[in-house]
Amino acid sequence: MSTPREFIDAYINAYEALDVEAFLALYADDARVFDSAEPAEYPDKAAWRGQVVGWFSSLERNGEAECDFEDVEIIETAELAVVNGHIEYEGTIVGTDEEVELESRATFVLQKFDDQWLIIHEHTSIPVEFDEDDFDDEFDEGEEEGAEAGEGKLLGDQGDLDVEGEGHRSGLLGEGESHHPHHHKLLGDEDSMKVTGEGHRGGLFGDHGDGDKPTEALNQ
Repeated sequence: MSTPREFIDAYINAYEALDVEAFLALYADDARVFDSAEPAEYPDKAAWRGQVVGWFSSLERNGEAECDFEDVEIIETAELAVVNGHIEYEGTIVGTDEEVELESRATFVLQKFDDQWLIIHEHTSIPVEFDEDDFDDEFDEGEEEGAEAGEGKLLGDQGDLDVEGEGHRSGLLGEGESHHPHHHKLLGDEDSMKVTGEGHRGGLFGDHGDGDKPTEALNQ
């Protein structure tokens, strides 16, 4: 394989023969593969081998496996090359007459070792389609839920903010007088944010001493 174009021919031939060893011979030992199927990432050829073996063994060896590259772009330097394009794989599931097709986008980073181009990185993906109207609806719903959560709730409903115990000691706002549990809101009206009475020392807002400390103090 003295050229990246010959690499493509070797890749096609190995797939169409469902030849695991010929296919894996196109990869460097430390090739990193990002695949479109789970687990989707393989750190080296040894890890990638298991995926290739499973892939090829799932197809009938009836001479009908096909692989085509389209819209190929090759960027080549003396020691490195990038090959990208669209690949269509075809085959028949073992033990059935079911024909399968897979279209993928692929990028191969090749490095030249002696006179052979080997894959050092591969990244394949399958385009994801979504309905824009559905996406907008989900986004709007998320905004509404976020607005509701901002009405003084730290997590979930107001009950999530209850702090049990006499005087809310060791509670959200430290030790102090007993208050209605829903008044300990992180966000809310001004009265809900007051820190009242001696004993809030060491609480969330520090040592306040005697008297009420409304939320305006936080903005100073």
